[in-house]
Amino acid sequence: MRSKKDLTPIDGLNIINKYKFLILSFVILGALIAGVNAYYKPYIYEATASIQFNSDSKNLESTDLLTEAILGSRSSDIDTAKEVISSRSLVLEALKKVDLTTHIWGLNRLYKATELYDNTPFIPKVYKGLGLIFYLKPKDNNSFILEVKGKNQNGDKINFRGEFKFNQIIQNDNFKVKIVPTGKEFKYFKYKFSVDSPIITAQNIINNSLSVSRRNKKANILDISFQDTVPVRAKEFVNELTKVYLKRNIEQKTQNATQTLKFINEQLKLLQGNLQKSQKNIEEFKSRENTMDIKLSAQEISKKIEDYDSKLAILNMKIKILKDTIDKIDKGKDLSTLTLVGLGVDSASVNELTKELQQALLDRKALLQDYTYKHPVVRKLTDRIENLKAIIKESILNILKGLNEQKKIFLSQKERYIKELKKLPKAEQNYLTLQREFNFNNKFYTYLLEKKTETEIKKAATANQNKILDYAITPNIPIKPKRKLIVTVGAMAGGVLGVLVAFFLNARDNTIKSEEDLEEIDAPIVASIPKYNSQNSRDLIVLKEPKSPIAESFRLLRTNLQFLISNNQRGVVIAVTSTVAGEGKTTIASNLALSLNMLEKRVIVINFDLRKPTLHKVFNLPNGYGLSGYLSNQVGLDKILKHTDIDNLDIISAGAVPPNPSELINSPKVQELIERLKKYYDYIILDTPPVGLVTDARVLIRSADIILYVVRANYTKKEFVKIIKEVKSQTKRGFYIVLNDIKVDFDSNYSYGYYK
Repeated sequence: MRSKKDLTPIDGLNIINKYKFLILSFVILGALIAGVNAYYKPYIYEATASIQFNSDSKNLESTDLLTEAILGSRSSDIDTAKEVISSRSLVLEALKKVDLTTHIWGLNRLYKATELYDNTPFIPKVYKGLGLIFYLKPKDNNSFILEVKGKNQNGDKINFRGEFKFNQIIQNDNFKVKIVPTGKEFKYFKYKFSVDSPIITAQNIINNSLSVSRRNKKANILDISFQDTVPVRAKEFVNELTKVYLKRNIEQKTQNATQTLKFINEQLKLLQGNLQKSQKNIEEFKSRENTMDIKLSAQEISKKIEDYDSKLAILNMKIKILKDTIDKIDKGKDLSTLTLVGLGVDSASVNELTKELQQALLDRKALLQDYTYKHPVVRKLTDRIENLKAIIKESILNILKGLNEQKKIFLSQKERYIKELKKLPKAEQNYLTLQREFNFNNKFYTYLLEKKTETEIKKAATANQNKILDYAITPNIPIKPKRKLIVTVGAMAGGVLGVLVAFFLNARDNTIKSEEDLEEIDAPIVASIPKYNSQNSRDLIVLKEPKSPIAESFRLLRTNLQFLISNNQRGVVIAVTSTVAGEGKTTIASNLALSLNMLEKRVIVINFDLRKPTLHKVFNLPNGYGLSGYLSNQVGLDKILKHTDIDNLDIISAGAVPPNPSELINSPKVQELIERLKKYYDYIILDTPPVGLVTDARVLIRSADIILYVVRANYTKKEFVKIIKEVKSQTKRGFYIVLNDIKVDFDSNYSYGYYK
């Protein structure tokens, strides 16, 4: 036998079928909530522009130490470009051309908001109260009602309402605004607007609306996408942001090229004088000493010394520029153009810190156009700049330390070759020294001239290196919300929740469902009465619908009782009881009486439930004189016998509710009444009170030949089984169970033609 705790798939389907209307209501509720949510969600549009990057890394690739010293190691860093495009300073720059700080919504009668952009009937000027939500309801072409609700910066509630004129200054402690009409028609019955600070707007754009991504790993193409509720504004903003980036990029590259040219020109000016002097010294030496032959070994030594001169020259340039950079940091000079291009510094961390410092300086410069140094965001950015300067200075000092160590090594190696050279005759030494100086200056001067030309060409061609591949176009189809999907998901979520609630309610339902729940009583179930759907649950179903399966179930009950009664037995007493009220005792008793009467038997039903009499209502008879009057010796038997419209079927109603029903039922007159009735009736059916509430029924069932204990499915508590077992144990006569109100799905095969 299956354990009561096991839950089979069939049980699960039965639970779902039982609570199907509850589950359906959750599905409808979920779809409704999701539908309302989807209705009020604004459409989001996405515009995308593309930038193509032409890498110049090959042209700037280091080929020797001099190139490294002059130009450093540079390449087009597409990841850096992504960060720059999504930086606050660049977004703030774009916001100057495309206003995303001001939002105006039109509200329909259902308060659905539609954001307006270039067709607004008014422009709000908010001088104070950034971030507050204002509601405007136009009255006519000259006046409106303004409402402000929310909290100010101190957390205090704002509840403001008033009628004002257009172009009028409206102010209090929390805000100061002016509404300027544009002359366009007021199409909505109400409007909502707010104005945020540029810096908050920029941060919201970076965090929520802007995305910059590389199209693929092999292509140097960046896609810049922006999401907005207004498609035209989305297109305009992403295009403006793209233009601002290219402009900033050109300015930065031009600035780097200008600085490089400045450095080269300074070096050329110095080398030009040195070269002229070296050439003059050689000519004077030749004219004085005449031309002389130099041995091959002496030339090689001189070449070595010349190489170390070149290396030392590069180191000295690096050291000079690094020291100048530290000096600029210490003296607090303008660092917006600070760059390590030309240093040949191979420290990735220093290069990244320099870029970060430069970006922070640009961000602060943009913010200072709208705010002072005391603004919290500006102060925070200033602190970061100071920290970056300290870190960069410390990093440069470490680099300087390494360069000085390297310089000592080069000087030591150069000194060793100079000692070798000093072993030569004095004249040869002097000539080689002059020749070495001339070669070095000439080589370096020629190289710088080449680099100057290259840099000037690159500066002129900067504008053509990166270009806009595709401008953004106005999007026509929103990317979200997917309203049908939202409703579908809402309905599915409601269905899942409904099923969970159904299983929860079923788990909490501690009522008897089927015959399995009655197995431990060890008492026969003589009938299972199907559920009867009717406005009046006490109908005489056997008479009203004689061919129904329910009427058939009462015939089956009658047949089973006949097997339990001796042949030709007269005056059989049947007690119908239950644990509590509402389980169907009166319905079972009255329909059983009618079924027995159909066998041409004399049947009487006595209503012993003196506290809540209902039997007379079933047979549509007056209560009047009844059992309570007889037991209290107020009337005789002939006064309380009531004949129904059905031959040989009588009833005794309960009568007036007495003050002492228990005493009356326990009186000897009850047994006397039953004995008298046995002489005239074949069946005497006792409609008793519930045994779980009062003791009256337990007294009555002692006089019964058969006890029918009514248990109502999905109503009787499982805990009542203990009471039923107790009543059975106290009964020595036939004890049987009638399972009432069970749910059965009848079909044509089951009903065998008896029920349509």
